[in-house]
Amino acid sequence: MGIKVTVSDQEASSGDRENLPVGKYHCAITDVRLDSPGAGDNIGRPMLVFDFTVQDSELHQPARLNEFKDRHIFTNACIWEGALYTIVGILKAMGKYEENLDADGELDAPDDPDYYIGTQMFVRRATNNKQRQKFPDNPDYWIQASGFSAIKSKVGASTSSSDNSLLP
Repeated sequence: MGIKVTVSDQEASSGDRENLPVGKYHCAITDVRLDSPGAGDNIGRPMLVFDFTVQDSELHQPARLNEFKDRHIFTNACIWEGALYTIVGILKAMGKYEENLDADGELDAPDDPDYYIGTQMFVRRATNNKQRQKFPDNPDYWIQASGFSAIKSKVGASTSSSDNSLLP
């Protein structure tokens, strides 16, 4: 005799799925945690691990609107000199890069998850050729987040209340 439990629709849809292909995805940041590399020369150095969730949006591939909804894209943002490309890209897509630079031009990268969670942006997935050579049979390793950009509102669209209206 087994243990009887109710399975949600989300749980029932889990399992082996095709990886997200190369492309540009409208995402929201749904989780961030502070971590450090577990191996290699950078053990102990700080990095933020981002979880982006693909949104249901007509901004991305309308013909495949629901195919990738609620799928996840993970990326690590290293917080040390010489490896800041990802965190700089994320902060720029958020429109918050400049506010995190001090007078000397040093970046004060926020590590509070609440600073990031809920922010929406485009995440571009592309092929990393170094990873492709290293793992030729495993696209899971070589198709990865490679760029971030802001979601700009449509021309003439109101983004909040009547302050954006052209009418008196």
